[in-house]
Amino acid sequence: MTSVIIFEHETVVNQSAYAVKNLWRLQYIKNQDQRHIGPIGWIADCDTNPQVDISFESLEKALSFAEKSGYVVLEVRHSPLKEAPSHKSYADNFKNGKIRS
Repeated sequence: MTSVIIFEHETVVNQSAYAVKNLWRLQYIKNQDQRHIGPIGWIADCDTNPQVDISFESLEKALSFAEKSGYVVLEVRHSPLKEAPSHKSYADNFKNGKIRS
């Protein structure tokens, strides 16, 4: 049984990223161990699923795809960056006696 993680795409602070703002992503979890080949230290892996990254418009679509495909959803993570920052003005720095006279 293949295991997956579904998470909300996080935008980086220095990106406007309107195109990927509300995307949910499905990533596969590696189920097999890697093996080392020869003295060069190359790594062989027969499982190519962790290289696949699928995007969805909503969490419901991602969950229904996982259910239809027979995947086990291990974790659903919401983006911590969705909360709007509190509005603070420059004058707030001087409230409540923060300035000494």
